[in-house]
Amino acid sequence: MTPHVADIQAAVCERFGLSRIDMLSHRNARAVARPRQIAMFLARELTPASTTMIGELFGRRDHATVIHACKTIAALIERDHDLAEVVAELRGRLSNPGQTTLPLNQP
Repeated sequence: MTPHVADIQAAVCERFGLSRIDMLSHRNARAVARPRQIAMFLARELTPASTTMIGELFGRRDHATVIHACKTIAALIERDHDLAEVVAELRGRLSNPGQTTLPLNQP
């Protein structure tokens, strides 16, 4: 089952303690921007939505912003093990919505 972009936004907001308003805002503080980039990355990876559509669903952002977010997160995943785990956890949760996952600090 393919998740909707709204499902991805909700999961990322929950994981990072953000509101949907923050996710869609034009605030560029890292605490907001990084989760937004992760959500865009997952939306591009897990849905058939175009970069233009994803941008629209993330506060009317340009498709180039979505492409930049995807490249940024892909590069960070390569060198940041903690971020890679967070993205993998979210990917698994969104790909298997009925399956529960343990928080990262649990064995």
